Amino acid sequence: FAPFDAWPTNAYGGITVQAAAVLADGSIVCSATLPGANYESYDVLLKLSAAGTTDYDFTNRLPAEILAHRLEAAPDGDFFLLGFGFGSTVSRLRPDGALNLDFVPAADRQSTYYAGDLNLLPDGRVMVVGVASAFYGLLSAGPLWRLNPDGSLDAGFSLSNSGTSLGTLQSVTAISTAPDGRVLVAGIFSTGASSIPALRRLHADGSPDWSFDPGAGFIASPLSGGVTVEALAALPGGGWLAGGDFGGYNRFNQRYLVKVLPETVLEPLTFAFAVTNVSLLETNTALSLEVRRRGDASQAANVTVVTEDGTATAGTDYLPLHTSLAFAVGEWSKSVSITLLDDAVVEPTEQFTLRLTNATSGFSVGQPAAVAVSLQNDDAAVEFTQDQFPALEEDGFALALVQWSGALFTNLQAQVRIVPLTGDGGALAVSNLVVRYGSGTRYSTNVICIPVMDDAQHQAARQFRLELSGSDNLVGGPRSNALLTLEDRDYVTSPARGVAGVVEAAANAPAGGVYLAGDFWAI
Repeated sequence: FAPFDAWPTNAYGGITVQAAAVLADGSIVCSATLPGANYESYDVLLKLSAAGTTDYDFTNRLPAEILAHRLEAAPDGDFFLLGFGFGSTVSRLRPDGALNLDFVPAADRQSTYYAGDLNLLPDGRVMVVGVASAFYGLLSAGPLWRLNPDGSLDAGFSLSNSGTSLGTLQSVTAISTAPDGRVLVAGIFSTGASSIPALRRLHADGSPDWSFDPGAGFIASPLSGGVTVEALAALPGGGWLAGGDFGGYNRFNQRYLVKVLPETVLEPLTFAFAVTNVSLLETNTALSLEVRRRGDASQAANVTVVTEDGTATAGTDYLPLHTSLAFAVGEWSKSVSITLLDDAVVEPTEQFTLRLTNATSGFSVGQPAAVAVSLQNDDAAVEFTQDQFPALEEDGFALALVQWSGALFTNLQAQVRIVPLTGDGGALAVSNLVVRYGSGTRYSTNVICIPVMDDAQHQAARQFRLELSGSDNLVGGPRSNALLTLEDRDYVTSPARGVAGVVEAAANAPAGGVYLAGDFWAI
């Protein structure tokens, strides 16, 4: 089998085969660059028999500017082509080279730069790698999508389903799609300012498949210092071959070609939570946590989730939970929901725990086996600093102090209602006040100034009750009420006789009363 031995050469050499695919009848379709006169070359699409002879009934109907760099055979004899050049394309061709017009890519995927990989699913859908960006006349999109058998975009697959947990998929160099739609991706993933070449697997909807553990990932090439994965091939017995320019994989030093073991070999059968701890405010009414299983999903299995009190108490801070999660065949993750209770009490951060137990079907509980849930206080409290406050009418004001605690924020406010207990209420100029946190505070304490009316007449001491009331997320502390006592220092006067004239001297009499002396004409 030496199909190109007699083909022409030039100063650059002979024919260069870019891609090849074996069709259903055993024939071979090839994309190649052929040498021309002098230093020229041109791209062709040709077909060979199983013996290697050229099939001259096959016609290359693609534009000369298009070089097919990826070919994939279909079960019915057709084949798919990814090409780039003028008018980049993904096309379906019949065995004789004619375009199959039953497959027309979506309008927003026809001018995309197709420079990656292509996989055909058993149901006729096509997983495609490309670059969709404004440079190619498109809105920016992820580098991986799926087309329906007629070429339309399959909305059931979206990279947005995994972007927050795996990082942003910047580019893809190779893919391997399983019959169930799960796709192993070799590409560049970015999280924050860092970008790493990695293997990740996605479910058929684009969400992360946590059953695949990439371990320590690829080792950089000792020559180039980088990692490039050019090809992925699924093995019949499970696992994959990965080829490219790298130094090894998962701490195993072997250049260029490695075997990636299937998850059933790499991992024991376990259930585990996706996170180890969660912190949230009491205002959240529910918490949802993900439970994942690893190792195998070919059989149904169960695991029990239970809650355990810590400083947070079931029935007061959350509703207790004791439930069994049933994982169906092919199901790798499930969510469990916990109801949280807002108790409107100022308190420190409290905790409780969710724990996995009683795994079935040969599974065990892995790590993390428990999640610590921290409930942060969302309530604030206000109260008086003491039970009683004294005041003098002659001062013209009365002072009272309140203190704040808990989850404080600017402009938190409380109402102060003033209720007369003895005497009349006319001595105080107001009956209601508003006190605001963040306005005149010092060390979370407010001074309230209550105006007092001074009538210059002696009165007995009067008492008032000061009542504090809050608003949403503001509760009254133990001293929500305080007693204000208003004293009067005016002199006591009684009906008296007057003096007409000038009093020049006065003296107290031993038996009481006053001696007056002066120049006056009437008493």
